[in-house]
Amino acid sequence: MVTMSKNEFFTLNKLTASVHLICLIGFLSSSTLVKAETIISNPSARNPTSEEMSSDGVFTRQWSYQISDPADSTIKTTDFISTTLPFLGRNERSEITISKDGVLSGINKISASGGGFLMQKQAVANAGSSDVKEYRQNFDFGPNTIHEIYLDNVKNDSSTLGSYKVSHGVSTVFLLDGYAFVNGTNYKIYQGNVFQEVGSEGSTIEKLSTGKNGLGYGIAFREGQGQFESKKDDQIKSQTINSVIKQIGDSDFRFNIGVQAQFDEAAAIGNKNIKAQQHVKEIGDIFATEAGIVISRGRGSFFTTQLIDKVNNIFINSDNQTVRELATIAGISTQSSSIGVVGTLSKDPDSMKETLDNWSSDNNFAQQVGISGKIEVKGSVKLQNPQYVFITSNGKKPLSFRAAIANLGGTQEITSLAQQVTLDVGEGTTKDFAVLVYPEFNRLQQLRFPPDGTTVTFDKISSLRSLPVVTTLNGNFDAVQGHVAVLGLMTGNYSDRYQNLKVALNLRANSGLGTFNFNDKGKLLVTNRAWDIDKGSMQSNSVNSRAIFSMGLGDSSLDNYTVHLPSEGNAVYVDGEFNGNGTFLLGSSWKNNQIIVNSTPIIIKTITKQGDGRASHLNLQVDVTSALDGAGKTSDIFNSNTSTVLHIMNQAVQNLIVGSVEEGALALGGLDVAEAMEVGAKMDTEKNLALKNPDLTQVSSSMRKAAGYVTLSYKEGLITPENTLFAKYYFDDKDGTGRDVSQEVAKAEDILKEVAQSLHSDAVTLADEDVDPTISASYTNSGVGSVVSDKELSQNFAAVDNPPGPENPDDPADPSNPANPANPSGPGENKPQKTTSTMDSIDSLGMANYFIWRQENETLYQRLGEVRDDSSARGLWVKVRGGRNKYSEAGNYFKNQYYGVQLGLDRPLDEEWTLGAAASYTYGDGKLTNGGKDDNWIASGSIYALGAFDDGSYLDVVLRASRIHNDFTVVSDQARYITKGKRSGNAYSASVEYGQKIPLNPNWYVDPQIQVTYGHIQGLSFTTKNGVKVNTDRVNSLIGRVGVGVGYENAKGGVFVRADVLRDFTAQYKTNYALEKAKNNSDIDLRSTWGEISVGGNYQFDKNLHGYAQAKRSVGGKLKQDYRLDFGLRYVF
Repeated sequence: MVTMSKNEFFTLNKLTASVHLICLIGFLSSSTLVKAETIISNPSARNPTSEEMSSDGVFTRQWSYQISDPADSTIKTTDFISTTLPFLGRNERSEITISKDGVLSGINKISASGGGFLMQKQAVANAGSSDVKEYRQNFDFGPNTIHEIYLDNVKNDSSTLGSYKVSHGVSTVFLLDGYAFVNGTNYKIYQGNVFQEVGSEGSTIEKLSTGKNGLGYGIAFREGQGQFESKKDDQIKSQTINSVIKQIGDSDFRFNIGVQAQFDEAAAIGNKNIKAQQHVKEIGDIFATEAGIVISRGRGSFFTTQLIDKVNNIFINSDNQTVRELATIAGISTQSSSIGVVGTLSKDPDSMKETLDNWSSDNNFAQQVGISGKIEVKGSVKLQNPQYVFITSNGKKPLSFRAAIANLGGTQEITSLAQQVTLDVGEGTTKDFAVLVYPEFNRLQQLRFPPDGTTVTFDKISSLRSLPVVTTLNGNFDAVQGHVAVLGLMTGNYSDRYQNLKVALNLRANSGLGTFNFNDKGKLLVTNRAWDIDKGSMQSNSVNSRAIFSMGLGDSSLDNYTVHLPSEGNAVYVDGEFNGNGTFLLGSSWKNNQIIVNSTPIIIKTITKQGDGRASHLNLQVDVTSALDGAGKTSDIFNSNTSTVLHIMNQAVQNLIVGSVEEGALALGGLDVAEAMEVGAKMDTEKNLALKNPDLTQVSSSMRKAAGYVTLSYKEGLITPENTLFAKYYFDDKDGTGRDVSQEVAKAEDILKEVAQSLHSDAVTLADEDVDPTISASYTNSGVGSVVSDKELSQNFAAVDNPPGPENPDDPADPSNPANPANPSGPGENKPQKTTSTMDSIDSLGMANYFIWRQENETLYQRLGEVRDDSSARGLWVKVRGGRNKYSEAGNYFKNQYYGVQLGLDRPLDEEWTLGAAASYTYGDGKLTNGGKDDNWIASGSIYALGAFDDGSYLDVVLRASRIHNDFTVVSDQARYITKGKRSGNAYSASVEYGQKIPLNPNWYVDPQIQVTYGHIQGLSFTTKNGVKVNTDRVNSLIGRVGVGVGYENAKGGVFVRADVLRDFTAQYKTNYALEKAKNNSDIDLRSTWGEISVGGNYQFDKNLHGYAQAKRSVGGKLKQDYRLDFGLRYVF
């Protein structure tokens, strides 16, 4: 914005300075700095008239400045931007617009000394007691690009940031400082709406730069204090960045903060509201030393919002900056007082009406950020009392941490705009957090009440409520480093003032995407307690506080959210409430020739209903892919026995320990199991687990029913298709599962204490003490997840080779004397109903062979040429052929390019009949799905008899025997499995063709034909190199052909065209597959109808040498022949 002193403003013609606007002209290969004498002009500036100054009516004064020659200009930004003020009379609106109509299009670089485009204190120093309704600063440069805005004299007086009496104190490129527009000694703008707007749609700023690493802000907003006059309208202060900013800082020169918002801390508001918003449309990458996007102060309500529509990456690194040592660094962070008392206009605290829930709730977010790439937070932090930028402590307790996403007060929503957002924090220490929710409220000592700003101290308020401290993550996130922790109110001097605090983490699906992946060491910890340094223990610092972990919403599988726990180094400890619609995905490994599910504790104190009153859904899933791949095994192990699956599911669900479930708070649902296969469905699980008899279980009555699903999904094996298996799980007790709940809770408490203590201490010490009795009491009637009792599983395993089970069972079953189960489900076979990509490709070999065999069944002309008209044209003949055929349907695919040669000899028996014999060899180069291949050949021998009669009719009979061979490499989907092998088999056929050549005139004729071919391809058995046993049934084929040709001939030869319709009435291809105990089968119907178009001709070179050729292509049908070419020569003797 153009800001000048009042006197300078009205005489503005030229600006020159030693701090310049540097233009690096793109079309010159030179870095010469050019100084222009005339830089900006104000063609419309004028003084207001006396009538206008005294008027209370609507008079909008707008000032527009233009850069006359931006490509050559040097501008003193402190004059051009910071100190120019339009006259503020008693007008409804006052506006400054810089660079109207996009005249800044030629600017390459703006160099700003100390600060960039600022709205701050000096801007209204001479406003007097005016009553301006709107003050607006627009930096509009049209749909154009500024390549760089550079701060070359950066200062950073952080000690002034918390003061109401001084200017911002930090060099900033874009700043709206709302403290300029409050009641003061020399200036006052009551209820004035203040707007700063940068750029317009289509505009771009490629880079904001700082001259010193670790200094300066890219974008900053300070709300300032508002007025509380009940007769005034709502007050609005708004900063909007419309331009796309591609980069803030770089890896060598980082800003201290990328984007900062500092809102007022007013703890009580009357019937009118102060609304403040910082809105940035799009940022590419942010490079900073302390924080990327921050709310450093505020009320925590939806009246104050920081909205970043999209940011790509945030890179934080505190190293290599000399400003100061940092206690805390974060990618995205928010902190506000989060104290809420919304009262009437009464000054009497006791008559105050609390309407807090209408002011702020979980769904009214103070900070909203959309991110599409990565948040990386690296560098050192020092344990100290943090009094700096984005966290204000009570001045008593040291603190240090690194976090990708931090919430120290207020409501926060982070949305993944990509398939997955990466969170990479530190080196995996206890101070590193992918997500940290840890309230540290700014310590207000009193509340202010309208209309006159009366203050009331805390000790006079009988019931003080706290706003929720909630972080919501939408979409997919991958925490490659760092824990996730939700902790209670940080210990401080005034913690007794914050009652009814709710801390929460919500994980929500976004457009069907909802997964949070933990790293191998990541912990998920949720509690309403915090570490008390003085007491050396975990303490709750807010009366009636709650800690909540929520996964997903509703009942739909699309809204189900998954937390992936890949390692035994993970742990989940919800020392509070769980609700929602979620699934925990557990990893596994291959040990002792079996799958062992990771022992990853999932401990939940209480399960409650969802916010809308619906029951919650809690499911578990087992990831077996890594275990199978690591052992070189396939999912075919699940094909043979359901007990194997039940045992794996049991291991998984026995990681789940739940203290209590509110009545009606947990029910089946959240997953779509309609296409999945249930295992153990015939078992009376409740009776098996003794849940029907309260004398045999300690599980509370509200937990004695099916609690959720445990699923096992696996990728396809060699002959086992991709599938999802599921079972219902229940809650059993310690006696039924062998899990020591007290011991598991004690381990979880130690993990919690270690992480919480490390936030306030570099030397973590854990006392060897019992778990707090109040914690233990929460698990008195707890339940441990279970699908079926270990006793019943042991009986089923007795009939299975290599039975699954624990590596070192404490109490192994005695297979020689098994107990009788209540209602056992036998081992049985789990026969899949679908094929795999490996099976499909092997089946394609069979279909290719069928086609290879079928192409041997030729018409008379295709085999011998035109021999019907001359019974003496018998002798030796040779033919070459080539073509390509393919098949692609229902997962089966092949394309075979083939080349062959055929040799024959025939002799006449009499004037009508000829006998002959032939031999052929054809080689094929086959292509299969996923880059597989098939080298094939067919060798055939045949005898034939041809009768050619005087009326132009003929009869051709052929008997043929063939040998077919394949040498193949089959590649499964995703190239998970490579299957190689060889196969050979025999085939036989008999063919009868009848037709008649009917002359139309001496040269033209028609040629109707009919042919029937019966074939038999033998079934065969073979084993691939990776152990798949394949057994194919025989194929019996009956093919009929009817066709008609039209030809032209003369003494030297002739040509023809023919159309045929063919049908295979009987062919079916059936195959059985086996791999150890796994079995599967396929059945492909080869019956189909297709057409063929043929063209050909013959030529007599001399008396003894004849030549012939034919080209053919199929139309329709399952098996397609792209083309076939035949060329033959006959030598008559």
